Amino acid sequence: MTDLELELQEARKVYIDAIDSGDEQTENEYADIIDNIAKILNEKGNFINYRQWYSKNNHPRENLECPAEIIEEVRDFADGAPRGFNKDVVEKWNQYLNFDLHSKLKTYGMVGAARLNKIFKL
Repeated sequence: MTDLELELQEARKVYIDAIDSGDEQTENEYADIIDNIAKILNEKGNFINYRQWYSKNNHPRENLECPAEIIEEVRDFADGAPRGFNKDVVEKWNQYLNFDLHSKLKTYGMVGAARLNKIFKL
């Protein structure tokens, strides 16, 4: 099983959990993730994983400086530990930023964490 297939399997679990718990935002986010992973698998592209595909396709690179107070935590989420990346984390980080990170992300979880690589110079 490839990394993408494993990510698809994991995304489906999160999606089902979101449906069961009534978390409509996560349900919608992971429905999109599942669709995109399926597209990647059908394209037979040279992408190793969803995060790599996402970072190359959807948003321009901004390369903003990341404050020292939060850079380690930002790197942890951006480099593959998206579980727990939510509005509360972003709200905590916003106190160190001169812009509203919520407005740049629009989504959280795996997709939002992948987006951090394009927002910040890490």
